[in-house]
Formats: sequence, structure tokens, C-alpha cells
Amino acid sequence: MTNKTKVFGPPGTGKTYVIKEYYQTYLRMGYGPNNITVITFRKNGANDLVAATMPYSRVDEKELRQHVGTIHSICNRLIGRPELIKMEDYKKFADETIYGKYLTKIPTNHGIDEDTAYSGDAFDLYTWLKNTCTPFSQWKKYPGVKNIKIPPKMVEGFLKDYEKFKKEIGKIDYTDMLQRVIDEEIIIDTPILMVDEFQDFTAQMYKIFAMWVPHCEYVLIAGDPHQSIYEFWGGCTDYYYQFDAVEIIRGETFRLTEQVKNFSHRILRSAGMIVLDTKAKHADYESIKKIRYDAKFPVYDDEFHLVRCNYQALPVALKFANEGNVYGGLYGWTEDELNAANAIIQTRQGKPLTFLYMKALLGLYPSKMIGVRGSKEEYFEKLEKRYVPELQTGTGVLSVQIIDYLRSPNPTKGMTRD
Repeated sequence: MTNKTKVFGPPGTGKTYVIKEYYQTYLRMGYGPNNITVITFRKNGANDLVAATMPYSRVDEKELRQHVGTIHSICNRLIGRPELIKMEDYKKFADETIYGKYLTKIPTNHGIDEDTAYSGDAFDLYTWLKNTCTPFSQWKKYPGVKNIKIPPKMVEGFLKDYEKFKKEIGKIDYTDMLQRVIDEEIIIDTPILMVDEFQDFTAQMYKIFAMWVPHCEYVLIAGDPHQSIYEFWGGCTDYYYQFDAVEIIRGETFRLTEQVKNFSHRILRSAGMIVLDTKAKHADYESIKKIRYDAKFPVYDDEFHLVRCNYQALPVALKFANEGNVYGGLYGWTEDELNAANAIIQTRQGKPLTFLYMKALLGLYPSKMIGVRGSKEEYFEKLEKRYVPELQTGTGVLSVQIIDYLRSPNPTKGMTRD
């Protein structure tokens, strides 16, 4: 009989940490790394799991990745790692069939993302049908059906001819890695199966999981149905709820502040969803004051941008930086840098500065330049007691020289750290 466990928890509550703990427990029970399969949804998550389990596995990374990775990598190993179809094969198919003029692109892979779900590309259509376990005859259910360029009466022919072509050249695509396991009823080769990010499983993935469970001694899944965003790829929160297992609930997030947690809960409740009452980190500042996307640049009010995974933050940060947006948070500016930048902008527009803005700005100049004798800390303490926000004319806190610098093409002139 299979011992089944599932771990539920919002973002940052340590679901992956639980998997790591169970991994260590199984090793202490006498199981080896080759007896434990650990699966996650994306390559980034797989890399995190490998890093988390490496210290305890006592095998090299290459051997560990035989049993720790994405479900595609695990299934590909189980079917013997057939040769993967390449770009030149797609091109050959396009050139030698009647469909070439309708194919908008030659795919390099079949990733699961929103773009491919709506692209209208014929190969993306094929991938969607496989991921969602939708029969070819129901291809019109594809979210990007309006963008399909192949004439409707030829679509099913394309799908069947593409499958025939792969068999003729003896190669597979990413969907075949999973479909072969289903068609050939290939059973997992370890007594232990653990799955992270379970809420993202597609219909095709769940078929494999359901087939494997009865053959395992221990099965553990971890996920959060509220984070399920791949319904258009066949993902379904019912898979988590239907899995009959002992449930572990993680009720404290170590990633989110109270403000972010409370805001997300309001959104979920407004959608009629049941929300677990979660503890969160206390923050002295108000991280969310206003959400708006209609203001013209520059924006002085606070904005809130949410990224689903930390690895997405860096590209977003780079985009903001290139557009000159001033912001704080993950990979953004520090609070002092943000306040100083806003102080420069508001001075250039003739607006009064709050004390925090003024303090951040003055902190960038040498003491001599701002007329401070002694420590800046003492100066700021005295200034705060008497400070009143007012327009800067050169007769107040900021000298005429500093104001001129701030309004010049080079507003950081004279600063100790421009």
C-alpha cells in the first residue's frame, strides 16, 4: 500500500524545504538516491531541487539528475533517450509537405508558456493538444485557434502527417517524452516519488502521475492550488484536491511581508476562493499604497509589480532600469536611492520635498557642501525637528548652487557618489 502525503502552503512557506527534509529521511531509512525520484515543473525549479538534495545524496550531480529533474527529463530517461527532433527536421517537414507555406516559424522547443498557447502556430497547436490530452478532432478548442493559418479542412491532416513524419525519421519531440510513457505504460523505476509545484501539472503529466502512484511505496506532492496559472495548458487544481493523502499545511510565509500577503488574500477572496490564514514577516514600512498603471512617466506614487518567481525579477528590473523608472524591491534601488532620485525629480519640477526625500538627497553631498559641521546624523536629528516641506528657492535647506546642479543636465554633479 502506498504511503501518500501532500504539502499545502502559500508562497515562501517552505514546501520545497519539506521535500528536502523527506529526502533526508528516506536516506536515513536506507533508501539510496537511485531509489528516490524528485520532479518539478520547470528547469529552474529542477536546478533548485538538485542543489537542495546534493549535500545529502553523496553522488555526483550527473548521477543525481537521473532521478531529480523535470518530468520531461525523467520520462525521457525511462524511454531510453531517443533522438530529439531538430530544427533541420522541422524545416524538412515544411519543405516536403503541403503545409510549408502555412507554418509561421520553425520551433526550437515546445515550452509551456502563454505565448505558445495563443500563438496560432501549427506546432504549438500540436503541443497544446498533447499537453491537454485533447483529441485531434477537437483542435478548435486551442486558445489560439483564431491565429491558425492552415485551412480548417487541412488541420487534422497536418497533425497526423507530423506524427507520421516523426516516426519515419525515428525522432521525438518534447510531447513524445511523456506520451510514450503513457502509451507504453512505462512504470517509474523508484519506490519513492516526490513532486514539487504540483498545481502546475498538465493533464498529460497527471495521467503519468496517476499511473505511477500505485507502484510506489511513498508518494509526496507539494503545491498551492491558488498559484495555478496554467489552465490553458491543461493544468487543473482538481488534481491536488483529488489526491487522497495525509495533508501537511504550512501556515507561515518567510518570503512575503504582511502587506503583500494581505493584499494577495484580498484578491483571492474577491474571486470567491478559500484562503488559508497565513503568518507573514512584519514590515515597518507600507509596501503597497496604491496600484496604478495609467499615470504618465515619471510616476511619483507607489506602484506594485508582482513577479511569480524570483528569477523573473532580474529581467523586469533591467526593463525598468532601461526605461528610467525609479523603483525599490527585488533587484531594485535601495530605499535611500529611491528617495534621493525622487527628490531630484521633484526639485526639478519645483515641488516641495518631504523630510525623507531631503535627508536622502543631502546624504549624497559632502558635509562642507551642505554647510554641516560635525556629524550628519546629528544634523539630520536637528533638521527633522524643525523641517517643514517647502519650495526650494536657495534660501532654505538647499543652496542655490545645489539647486542649480539638480536642475542642470547633470543633476548628480557635486555628489560624493553620483
